[in-house]
Amino acid sequence: MESKNIKNLIDLFKSNAIKERSSSEYLYRGCWLKEDSFPGGLWFMPTLDGAAGYVAMHAQQCRSEGKIPYIFACGLNKDMKFYELQESHLTAFSKVYGRNWTHEEIAIDIPRAFAEIGDESVNGFYRPQTDEYFVCKPNNHLSLIKKLKNIEALKEASRVKGRSV
Repeated sequence: MESKNIKNLIDLFKSNAIKERSSSEYLYRGCWLKEDSFPGGLWFMPTLDGAAGYVAMHAQQCRSEGKIPYIFACGLNKDMKFYELQESHLTAFSKVYGRNWTHEEIAIDIPRAFAEIGDESVNGFYRPQTDEYFVCKPNNHLSLIKKLKNIEALKEASRVKGRSV
C-alpha cells in the first residue's frame, strides 16, 4: 500500500514548478499550543502578518481549548526548495491516499516520493493560493530566531486584524 501512495505522490508533484527560498529569508509559524514546543507544526507563512493572521483566525476556538498563541520567526538553515501545489492539499492528498490522512504521514511520505523523483533537496511544498509552505522535518531545516508568546502574539494578531482578538 505504501508504494502506491509514494507513486501517487510522485505523480502529484513530479511536473510541478519549484519555488525557492533563500537562506537569507525567514518563515513564520503562527500556532496555538498547550505547551511551548518549537516549531509547533509543519505549516509556515512567508510573513509575520500571515502568521499573526492565523493566530487571530483561531483565537476564539483555541482559547476555549486552553491553548496559548505563539508566533515563531524562523531562519532557514540553507536555501530551500518547495514543489508548488496549485490545488487544495486536502483534495490532493485525499486522492493520493484514497482515505483520510495526517500531516505527520505526508511529512514522512513526501520526502520518500521526492527521493524517488530524484530530488532529495526539495523540502516540502508551497501553496500559492494561500501563500503557505509545508516544511518536512522543520526541526532539521529551520532555526528559531524569535518567539512571540501569549500577549506578544495576541498584539500582533490584533494589529493584523485591526481590532482586539
